[in-house]
Amino acid sequence: MQLVEKIQQHVEQLPVALQTEVFEYILRLEQRHGQAGQVTEAAALAIHAQLMDQYAEAFEKLAQ
Repeated sequence: MQLVEKIQQHVEQLPVALQTEVFEYILRLEQRHGQAGQVTEAAALAIHAQLMDQYAEAFEKLAQ
């Protein structure tokens, strides 16, 4: 299993709020080390849609 897969498994187990923190931390690391690539509008929309889906799932679980 590759490192990226291990990280993904751990992140998927976190609450959405913590997943957002992880993502923001990664962005700060990229910026600090000058490795931030340009995010296309399509990629940004895909990330947004994924986060919204995760929020919806989290709220559904809370409502149960």
